[in-house]
Amino acid sequence: RYFQRKNIFLRHRAVVAYGCLFSGLHDICNTFTQVAERYNVLIFRKKNNMYHQLVTQHQQYLARESKLKEEKLQVRHDMKDDKEKELFEKIETLMDSQKVFMDKGMSLDKISQLCNSNRSYISKVINRFCGMSFTNYVNDKRMKEAIRILSDPSDDMPMKALSDRIGYNTISTFYRVFINETGCPPSKYRDEVLKLGRKSTV
Repeated sequence: RYFQRKNIFLRHRAVVAYGCLFSGLHDICNTFTQVAERYNVLIFRKKNNMYHQLVTQHQQYLARESKLKEEKLQVRHDMKDDKEKELFEKIETLMDSQKVFMDKGMSLDKISQLCNSNRSYISKVINRFCGMSFTNYVNDKRMKEAIRILSDPSDDMPMKALSDRIGYNTISTFYRVFINETGCPPSKYRDEVLKLGRKSTV
């Protein structure tokens, strides 16, 4: 009997000990979960603040670039007759008025045919007036169109449709070029630029 009572006592102590152990582990898990949730909230806020700053800086950059473009246009108007200037103005008209950059197959060969010129001359002219390659020039036009659409509060075009519209064959390429240009994904850019627009009207 003595041994039976002792075994029961020991079992009871073991059950209590295990109960305390599991209770302690449960409390530790809850604490860890709370810390993880707070950390995620902090990271989320920091990320949003980063996107906000990036979009603000990019909008300021676009404003400065637009002013600089106007100054360059004035310089071109003041230039004497120049075949390269005439060709570049023709390319700009095709890009800005006819939006040929939306063509998914747009290439140096295509723009050369449209301008009745040749690849190397077109490339030289774009580099002279824009300081960039033809590929970067087309991407720049596409990005400005994407930003115009994303900044329009009345236009909620889905990203896939936007990617197709501005001339990209895949949405992944669109995202890669957009992030490289602005520092954040297009969906986040839209959110932040619309917030900036609402703040400016308050």
